[in-house]
Amino acid sequence: MDSRNYAPPMMQVLFAAKLEVEPFECQIGTEHWLVALLAKDETLAQALEEAGVTKEALRRAYKARYRLNGMPRRNTGGPRYTPGLTKVFARAEAVAVELLHPGHVHSADVLAALFESDDSMMLHLLDEVLAVDREALLARVHKAVADSLAAVS
Repeated sequence: MDSRNYAPPMMQVLFAAKLEVEPFECQIGTEHWLVALLAKDETLAQALEEAGVTKEALRRAYKARYRLNGMPRRNTGGPRYTPGLTKVFARAEAVAVELLHPGHVHSADVLAALFESDDSMMLHLLDEVLAVDREALLARVHKAVADSLAAVS
């Protein structure tokens, strides 16, 4: 993952995700990235919150998961991101190319890649803990992004 490929708002989300994991001293996972997205991207946050995905609900869900399965392994100088999030970032770069804005990965690209992923902690939390209809949520996200782009044009 080359952070030079990320749009400035995406860099803000990454910084917020780093702050999200500081109390745990662990790698940044998909669940931390999504909490950061909710804090930093108003357009996507609104679409997610309308589907019942809030920072507070997501934090409660991942902390409950940590209590059941143990805390995530401490990051002692290894990779900053979990293998799952690293795969999602790689897919997001491909999504950006498909959407004809290569070299400028946006939060929506990462979110789209997350929804394609099968093994992320975030998807487990959305599906099983928060009982979110993933297809409906993805439709809301696409509409929010399209509306946002139309407002700029």
